[in-house]
Amino acid sequence: MSSEYDDESELESLHRSGGSVETLVFDSLHADDSNLTEIERLKSLSRQEIVPLEDRYYLLKKLYLLICDWQGQLPNLREIFRNEQIDRFLRDAINYIYHGRKDEGALIVGFVACSGYKDEPDLDEDGRPVLRRTTAIHRAVSRWYPRLEAAVVRDLFEIYEANYVDRESGNTHFLVACSYGLDDVVEKFLDFAHYPACPNEQWKRSIDLALRWAVSSGQIRVAELLLRRGADPNLRVNGRTPLHFIVGECRRDDDSVETFFENCKVCDRPVLVDARNGSGDTPLMLALQSGKKKAVESLLRHGADPNLAHRGSTPMHIACERTNTDLAELFFEVCQEIGRPLQLHLRDKSGNAPLHLALSRGCSASLLASLLRAGADPNQADAEGYTPLQFCLTREVDELLLRFFEINDEMGQAVRVDARNRWGRTPLQWAVANLKPRAVDLLLDHGADLYRFVFPDEDYFAKKVRPVRHESSLDFKLRLACDALAVLECLERRGYELDRSDATTIMKFFAEYGLIEESADSDRPSRYVDRNWYKDEEFVRRAKEIAMNPSLSLYDLIRSRPEKAKKLIAYTDYREFARSGDLCKLHWKYREACAVRLCEIMSRGFFRRWALDPLMETTNYRLPVVCCDLVMDKLANEDLYNICIAAEGRGSKWGFSSRMAVFFGLLIVLLMTFCIYVGHDSNK
Repeated sequence: MSSEYDDESELESLHRSGGSVETLVFDSLHADDSNLTEIERLKSLSRQEIVPLEDRYYLLKKLYLLICDWQGQLPNLREIFRNEQIDRFLRDAINYIYHGRKDEGALIVGFVACSGYKDEPDLDEDGRPVLRRTTAIHRAVSRWYPRLEAAVVRDLFEIYEANYVDRESGNTHFLVACSYGLDDVVEKFLDFAHYPACPNEQWKRSIDLALRWAVSSGQIRVAELLLRRGADPNLRVNGRTPLHFIVGECRRDDDSVETFFENCKVCDRPVLVDARNGSGDTPLMLALQSGKKKAVESLLRHGADPNLAHRGSTPMHIACERTNTDLAELFFEVCQEIGRPLQLHLRDKSGNAPLHLALSRGCSASLLASLLRAGADPNQADAEGYTPLQFCLTREVDELLLRFFEINDEMGQAVRVDARNRWGRTPLQWAVANLKPRAVDLLLDHGADLYRFVFPDEDYFAKKVRPVRHESSLDFKLRLACDALAVLECLERRGYELDRSDATTIMKFFAEYGLIEESADSDRPSRYVDRNWYKDEEFVRRAKEIAMNPSLSLYDLIRSRPEKAKKLIAYTDYREFARSGDLCKLHWKYREACAVRLCEIMSRGFFRRWALDPLMETTNYRLPVVCCDLVMDKLANEDLYNICIAAEGRGSKWGFSSRMAVFFGLLIVLLMTFCIYVGHDSNK
């Protein structure tokens, strides 16, 4: 026995070649029977076989081309076609709609409905109607295709008045009418109790099932009608109540939930607002997961428990876990209005409290204030020992950290600024490792212990720093360099004494991220053929138009000696330049070289300062400091970095450049000769 689902793939393939088929059908239709009336043409169609799919396709096209220009009174189709032929036409018309032939399929259905044709059920041996049959209406709720337009379904109900049961799915016409919100059709079914065999208990189950179909499709008027006819608002289908279907399957966030509650109240039908589905979720949890604000508010105001947990997660956990914090703020406001206290200390299965989740998602300052003022613990650690303070430090911007301190100061709550996570790291170490100079200042302002501070080692220093949204790779490089140096400046300004190990960690970071300019004779290939790129006329013209600060252009900075540049520009100016995107105003071939040169200039003082002792060690202290200064004046940051690595006793992936080796050797000889000459001259 074939079903209406047979041969769909063949129909779709035929549809793809529909242009040529339409021409063929039109030509054959008007060439073969051009002298016949429309009625005679319909009769000629009725005499053709309709079993093979290809024949049905041609037949349907002929029917469409015939009726689209129909003139005069509509025919009595029952006098022309057999019932099974019309039924097949209608099912194929629905297939047409699903495969992109919307106008053709809808016109055929409308033509049959307007002609006054009414389907009549077959009768069994006892003279009773046979209602187990698949019709075009059942195709309107196919799980594989989108919903049809309600007008097409309404036309189908003008044709089919009996409540047929689909052979395969068991769906009835009554359920389809509920799904499409055809309340007049639904009421007609209810009035006549159109259910096969029609025992009361079976009909009651049908009404309850219809309520689920109506609410899951957002058909609130039909739901109200069914509730008044005795539908159970708490009936479970696969563990889900109608309320679960409203918030879980309706895509719209409208007043459906509130209307459902009002209808149940009118019908005096109490609703189990905290019923759990098969997965353990309540309707409130589902509404929060799908971000439906109106549903959340309605559920809370009708008694939903905001502290009911599932696998450790309360509705507050779900609300705080969303990136958009508006929902969590609404949740708070409603709970405060109705006087429902929230249990904010509860942990989910991962060990997170709502405050941890909110901060990890970058919540708004207002939500943070609501959580803290409602009793969230500012020092509660998660399963890995991270406190809310450390979660604040994971955000790219520091406003959340500032607000966190401000709110706790207002409330008189002490914040443990030196709390360690499971790896023994403090918030100050975290801020330094993630290159957050403003956060370092805030932590030190609030009592972070600098005396016991241990500088992050190279295993985790800057390992989690990532570009912010829309930040180019070159702007990211600039930000890394200026933030790293700004962090050092913050620490040293507060009294921290950097040691050589700390300095080496920072130098390796510069080398790893490509923040050190290559030597002129480096063995590594350069993408810039001309090493004097900063002298190019085009670069000079554009660089003079870019301001680093009110008194300094990019061109002037590039041409300045690092010692002079340090007095002209601050790290914040570099950071603002990186944030502005002005680097993109340069021709693309200059951008990377310019970015690395800026990193070289801003870090020059740091490299020179920390290369002095290693240089003296390398020469076994044979040169005085003044001579070493002269040597370093002629060396690039790459050379200074290699000196530091050599003094540390480790190899470098960079290696000494040949320029540095030759120059360094000759300079030592010349300087020693100069010193001897000066010494002899003074003796005289």
